[in-house]
Amino acid sequence: MNRTTFSLKVFYLLGTAVAVSTALLVAFVIHVMVGKIYPEMHRDRTVYVTGRFYSGDFNAEAFGGGYSKRAIEDVFSRLDCVEVATGVSMMHVVGSLNPASAAVGKRTVDVRPICTDTAFFRMYELEWIDGRAFTHQQFEDGADCVVITDQLARQLFDGETRVAGRTVLLGYKPFRITGVVRAGSNMLPQSSADIYVPYTNKDAFSMGSLHGFPYAGYMEVRCLLKEGCTRQTLLDQLAPYRAAYISEQTPASSGKVDWVIRARSHYFFALSFFDADNETTADYLNQLWIPALIILLLLLLPAINMSALVSGMMEGRLAELGVRKAFGATNRTLLRQVLTQNLWFTCLGGILGLLLCYGLLKLLSTSTLFITIFTQSATSSSLNITPDMLWNWPMLIITFVCCALLNLMAAFIPVWHSLKRPLVEAMNQKQ
Repeated sequence: MNRTTFSLKVFYLLGTAVAVSTALLVAFVIHVMVGKIYPEMHRDRTVYVTGRFYSGDFNAEAFGGGYSKRAIEDVFSRLDCVEVATGVSMMHVVGSLNPASAAVGKRTVDVRPICTDTAFFRMYELEWIDGRAFTHQQFEDGADCVVITDQLARQLFDGETRVAGRTVLLGYKPFRITGVVRAGSNMLPQSSADIYVPYTNKDAFSMGSLHGFPYAGYMEVRCLLKEGCTRQTLLDQLAPYRAAYISEQTPASSGKVDWVIRARSHYFFALSFFDADNETTADYLNQLWIPALIILLLLLLPAINMSALVSGMMEGRLAELGVRKAFGATNRTLLRQVLTQNLWFTCLGGILGLLLCYGLLKLLSTSTLFITIFTQSATSSSLNITPDMLWNWPMLIITFVCCALLNLMAAFIPVWHSLKRPLVEAMNQKQ
């Protein structure tokens, strides 16, 4: 191998690494949004339900369409297709800072709470380090109790994690710790928090109904469907409750009463590039064409430049190809062999690209813009990128597919052009 050919291969390797790493960044974002990641292991069965309530000329829309505690208990928890129905305070799910400390005078830490109920800990597979969730009775009583993460426990209690039964000051008020869970990544704001508080607690949140609408409130309802049930099944089973609600509320209203229900699967909740009320197969594909187009462009543009490098490398192999053609090798056989050899070289660049992608993620994890996009808050100092986000089969398969596409786009035309050269010209090529 002469110096020129070696230089071309090095540049091709680096070009492949850069192209694959940028495409993988897009794939990583999509995986974090819709993949199964601790503790959201049942995203394929998770449905987010919002609602809007109308009465006469008055439109009561509770912070984007929230529900009350009564709605969760009297409606969603009774549906046959629902395994678990939980409510999460829409006032706190975006992020609200409260100072937490182990005792007066001790170090304070700004924490992000989630106000929820006992069903939350059945919906998300949080790993228990110590203790357990607050009980149903504690929830109903609005007791001053919380569940905290092991990360927060280490910060407040000098590295200890088994602190169930001890007290933490939240907003300078004592709360009893009932349990400690392994923290999830802050890139999953729907389930990750530093501290979990019953939304019935008077200092956490008011769960009453709004303006006389018994089902309107401040909670986002999340339903974990039973195996075999679909989002449409959920809507069908909600229909009788909606009809009964309208029938009961109409006599007390001077005008038309309505309850508009919207249910979205996690896939459409996360990838909300386009509205898709029906969530058909076409809608699924429609949500993916933007990231797919971005990945394709990130591979196509470098492939155009790398095609010239492949052409240069093929010039160095013309004599070899000419000899093989003289001994009976067909263009198709040689094309397949050269593309296969080049694919292995491209995969080596893909592995470097995968490592480069992880390096870029490490740098971006402290970027304010990246933090705001994923955590929906700029208050975190960095993103917590967990191993199950990085080392997983989808990412490895996407890496190989990117390598194969890049190899095909960059190498096919110059290789085919070289093989079309006359036999005598190829054999007389001086190298």
